[in-house]
Amino acid sequence: TYGGMIAHVLTFAAYRRTLAVQALDAVGESDLGWGDPMQWVAAPA
Repeated sequence: TYGGMIAHVLTFAAYRRTLAVQALDAVGESDLGWGDPMQWVAAPA
């Protein structure tokens, strides 16, 4: 279904962002937030 596909894409993307943020945190990069793209887009340049 379309709803199932959208839910899968959103959930998978969020999960992958979380994994990336946790991996970077594990190697010492601490100024990461939680990978929310809306915060990045809203931040002033």
